[in-house]
Parts: sequence; structure tokens; C-alpha cells
Amino acid sequence: MGLSSPPAARPLSQPLGPKEFIWIAALGIAARSPASIDDVCLVIDDVADQRWTPVSDVVASTIAEMLADGALRPSHRASETFETTDAGWEILAAMFARPSGRPGCLLGEVGFRLKLAFIDLAPMEARHLYLSDTIRAYEGEIEACEQRCRHCAIQGPFARKWLDHETDRLRSDLSLLHSMAAECGISDPSRLSYRKVTACATR
Repeated sequence: MGLSSPPAARPLSQPLGPKEFIWIAALGIAARSPASIDDVCLVIDDVADQRWTPVSDVVASTIAEMLADGALRPSHRASETFETTDAGWEILAAMFARPSGRPGCLLGEVGFRLKLAFIDLAPMEARHLYLSDTIRAYEGEIEACEQRCRHCAIQGPFARKWLDHETDRLRSDLSLLHSMAAECGISDPSRLSYRKVTACATR
């Protein structure tokens, strides 16, 4: 399946890319209330926190594509704004099921933040499965980081301190994810697997 295919047509195992981050931001913000292109750019800036900033022309062309595909529709409540359609809700839910990259890497962090910003729009089961899947991804990344720290060829004390700091940051993120999971009533994340489910959002 090529990158030119719409997000809904791509397999759940295929990681999200930068263009699809725009889809998540646009579908999410327009699901809450009518939104404009400027609103989408603003939410990306706020959530990604300068880790990734697409140029406005790319955002505008992506919005035009989403309108043409029926994921968004023009809103009659305010000029130059759009709303998420039923098809857009389904696409948004399906995108929660796809991996967004390794925890801690730049684009993976952007995808994680954007998903977390709008996961409350998904059905409760989808929230459970997304958080459980993300927790397992973080646990695996922390284990890999600890392994790298133990066998790191860099002998400089400051480099080692930075590696330890990065691992501690992942542990802090994982602790927060566990608290979010507890709020959603998840007692054992290992029992759930998000990518085994084809999510379908309901309004």
C-alpha cells in the first residue's frame, strides 16, 4: 500500500508518517468544534512543542485533500472552517491503532503527543487499548535503553549521565501513562493489544 493511499486504507501495522500527523490534528480539532487551517497549525505547534512544525502550505494542501476525500466537510457555522465527518471519525479511530514510532525518538514523540491530545474522543475500549499498547512500547524502549547504557562504548561521564537522564525521562513518561491507565480502569495492560482491534469511533 503506497504512501499516496488515504490513511484509512493503510494496514494497522504501518507506522504513521508526518502527513498523517496533520490528519490526526485536523480530525481531532475539527471533531471538537469547527476549525480553520490556522487552528490546525496552532494545535500542532502547541502539542508538538517545536519538535515538528509543518509549513502552512503543507497543512493547507492536506486539509484540501481531506475535504476532497470526505474526511472533513465545510462548516456552515463559521466561514473558512470545517468539521469532521462520520468517515473522518472512523479514520481518526483507526489511526490510533497504528504505531507512531519509537518512544523517545523525535517523530515518535510527536505522534504520541498528538494521539494523546485526542484519545478522549475515542470509545473507552479504544482508549484502554491505545494506552496499553503505548505502555508496552515504553517498557520495551526502556529495556533497550538500559541495555545500551550497560554496553555503551562512550566512557565520558557526561555522555553517560545524559544517557541515564534520557532513560529516566522515559521512566517518568511511563509512570504518567500508568496513572492514566489506572484512571481508565486498566489493571493489566499486558492483557490488551490495540493492533488486534479495528477501531470504529462513535460520536
